Amino acid sequence: MGKFYGLLWLSIALFHFLVGCSHAPEVVATKDAQELGNSAPSASDFPKKTTLIKEVSPDEKIGEISLNLRKYQLSNGLKVILAKNDLNPIFSLYVHYGVGSKHETPGMTGSSHFLEHMMFKGAKKFGAGAFDRLVEGNGGSNNAYTNNDATVYHENMPIEALELMVDVESDRMQNLLLEEQGFMAEKNVVLEEKKMRYENSPHGQLMAGVSRKLLIDTPYETPVIGTDEDIKRVTRDELYQYFKNFYAPNNATIVIAGKLDFDKTIGWIEKSFGNIPPSFKLNFLKEGRENPALYTLKHKGQVQEEFYGLADQPMFLYGFPGMAYGDPSHPAMEMLSLMLGGGASSVLEQKYVKGKNPKLSTVYTGDMSMQHAGIFILGGTLLPGIDRKKFFQELESDLVTFCKKNITQGQIDKFKNLLFRSFFEQLDTNHGLADFLGNEEIYSGNFLNYQNTINNYFNLGPNQVKSACEVAINLNRSYRLVLWSKFKNKMVIK
Repeated sequence: MGKFYGLLWLSIALFHFLVGCSHAPEVVATKDAQELGNSAPSASDFPKKTTLIKEVSPDEKIGEISLNLRKYQLSNGLKVILAKNDLNPIFSLYVHYGVGSKHETPGMTGSSHFLEHMMFKGAKKFGAGAFDRLVEGNGGSNNAYTNNDATVYHENMPIEALELMVDVESDRMQNLLLEEQGFMAEKNVVLEEKKMRYENSPHGQLMAGVSRKLLIDTPYETPVIGTDEDIKRVTRDELYQYFKNFYAPNNATIVIAGKLDFDKTIGWIEKSFGNIPPSFKLNFLKEGRENPALYTLKHKGQVQEEFYGLADQPMFLYGFPGMAYGDPSHPAMEMLSLMLGGGASSVLEQKYVKGKNPKLSTVYTGDMSMQHAGIFILGGTLLPGIDRKKFFQELESDLVTFCKKNITQGQIDKFKNLLFRSFFEQLDTNHGLADFLGNEEIYSGNFLNYQNTINNYFNLGPNQVKSACEVAINLNRSYRLVLWSKFKNKMVIK
């Protein structure tokens, strides 16, 4: 999943990799969470201490970026990154949990996303249905998303509500109610969401099909939203145990950006989170899913398939094995995506959408980087009357020559401006900065990696992008999926 969220291709339905949900307030019966959990170590079992790990001064500029940051770690393993931005009296609070679909075992697919839904239903201290009311009542907004590697919750609110929201987040980290009636009702909500995003969406079908083909035999193989069978089968107690295993301070990173007082903020966090015990099962549960060797993409050959889909004109999506987020080639892959199909001035847009003989109504590309693997995608929709066979022959010929002829320093400089504009606009907002820093911590293990990430983008040249192009645009390791309402064969989505 590329991290520069303003880019065009991210507006398509990337449902295998990212499932975000909106939540409305709901009143359900309250039940004491202590009745529901297993015994756990008490706060007295470990010392209460907070360590300042790193300070970044505004004077330490990286390129044109100046940040005022502190990173702390509590004795229970909770990581905290604070970013001071005094421009407006507001804040964004992000809680990144290191659990996603790759951690799900057979029979439990979709549990990370299902649990995301249930986290908005209520916890012990503030009660059922209180979360959204507290946020909205204080003039804020909230949401969450789940992907293959992580689950992330976030709020944007006036600074006066920060102490309250720290307490609210600590409540649902340790005291989630997960009431049976609400759990059963939410199953139907998730199943309807899956139907809407996959079965009734050609974009979702394309992503599901390409992902399944390229990610086969890796922990990324199953979609984030899970299978119908597992969503229907999973019990409330199983999901609660999943929560107790993975929703723990030593599996979480809190990032807060806004008009902060560093000392007061870390004091509130220590008060609310410092007594929550870590998950002592965590390393055992995660060690079998964090080995990069498990994520080698084995897809070979040039494979094409066509299926029925809710598309008036043929819609297609190519998938190629790509790079993981932490790979040194990742910035070059992002640049390649922009140059090839990332907007109005991209090569494919200029020829196939806006050219003298247009063949497509839309075209897009994307660098879908995850923690341990990646997929490079290229998709679009054919105009009426276009011969599919001839079009794909022409397109694939263009892809082969693109790496050799179209990657020049002048082109890179032009697209760098687009890339940096999107990047700087993201870092200009509290929520964009908090999400970016949290992702750096989750994906690379150190939020300071943002310095390398930024420098790599500034230093991009033709050789790096050409090398990335030769790796990504390899038709001998490609999969092309086409959907159209005139095709008869139906694609099965479990």
